[in-house]
Amino acid sequence: MDDDTLDIRYYLAVFWRHRRLIIAVTLAAVLVAVPVTLMSRPVYEAVAVLSVPQATLQVGTPGGSTAAGPSISEVLNPQLPAQSLAQFAMLDGLLEAVTRSASSTTTGVHEKFAATIPRDGGNMVELGVRGSNPERVAKIANLWAAVVSEKGSGLFQAEARQSFAFFDRELQSARSRLNGSEEALRRFNARSRVGELQARVQALTSQIAAYQSDLLDLSVRLEQTEARWNAIRSQLREQPRVYTLTKAVTTDPDAVAAARQDLATLSHLSLRTQELNTVYVSLDQQAANTAVQVTELRAERAATAKTMRDMQAQLSSMRNELAALQYQATQLTRTADDTRLLYAGFLKRQQETALASAATHASPVVVALEASVPAQPLPRHRGSTLAIFGILGFFLALAAALVIEYLHVPSARAPLPSSGLPQPLPAATGIGSNGDPGS
Repeated sequence: MDDDTLDIRYYLAVFWRHRRLIIAVTLAAVLVAVPVTLMSRPVYEAVAVLSVPQATLQVGTPGGSTAAGPSISEVLNPQLPAQSLAQFAMLDGLLEAVTRSASSTTTGVHEKFAATIPRDGGNMVELGVRGSNPERVAKIANLWAAVVSEKGSGLFQAEARQSFAFFDRELQSARSRLNGSEEALRRFNARSRVGELQARVQALTSQIAAYQSDLLDLSVRLEQTEARWNAIRSQLREQPRVYTLTKAVTTDPDAVAAARQDLATLSHLSLRTQELNTVYVSLDQQAANTAVQVTELRAERAATAKTMRDMQAQLSSMRNELAALQYQATQLTRTADDTRLLYAGFLKRQQETALASAATHASPVVVALEASVPAQPLPRHRGSTLAIFGILGFFLALAAALVIEYLHVPSARAPLPSSGLPQPLPAATGIGSNGDPGS
């Protein structure tokens, strides 16, 4: 077995050898607990019940509001009235004052205070006092209830007045912000060009669409005209401009009349003439006319495209201006809506706090049930007390057994392993059956 390994059998053997000591110490602890339990003073409890005015307002910023302003939760107590009163009743200064008032006749006695809220009573607070003197705990409980009732009523009335003043102040501020936001929205709508810009954008969009249709039609016509112009020029290149004609001189009357004296010589001569090609002339005229049409169509298409680009730039500028105005109108409308919701929320809270203030003055904190002198003490848990003493004695006996084993066995004084517990004894060491070390 390694040095760092614990052997549970060794410790069981040690505890078994010292079993008499363990049993004796455990029984002694239990026996000591018996008179302590019997001699302990009985504990009495007296309870007084306070009635708290029910809350009629909800604490928190009005729902759905995103406008700037102080948060209601920063001013009011977020606790329910019963919880607030229970916390107020447990203040150290208040408990000390109650204890001093009740300690004029009895000294050296300490009571325990507890302020709780019953599960089935949301507007009730139970003030419980525990002590060894039944008359005293009843007296302290009633005194405590009277002090809490008096001071708690003032507390709730002050909170109600503070709440009403806060909501009334915030309501006036919200009304001022609401009037300002609505006036700003009205001024903007009066001088806004949103409607005019929308009409102009719509008209300009229709004009651009018409120009796009015209530009498409001009492109088609230009393409057809250029195709016809190219076809005419191709035909023109294939046609000769002039025709050259050759005929006998005798076939020309003028030439025959001029040379009658030498008809024999004239019959051997020929006459060559050139004439314009009528087809060429016609195609050339068509080509010139078509070229003029192409030039006009190109110029018209360029002018239409430039006009359309100018209109698109104007449309883009108008749309940007319209978007900026619409965004500003949206922001003003949202601000007006937020301030309107905030005003409605503060108005509702102001009315609720007015009702709560009236209800607080009408029904302050009252003592619903006074504490009576307890006839019986609280049940004593004697079994649990004996069990606790027995367990403590048992573990004390175990520790004593380990200490005795360490002091009486030389090998047990060797350096302790990393676990911090004694190492197992060597086999040569002898231990008597009664737990005493052998010789």
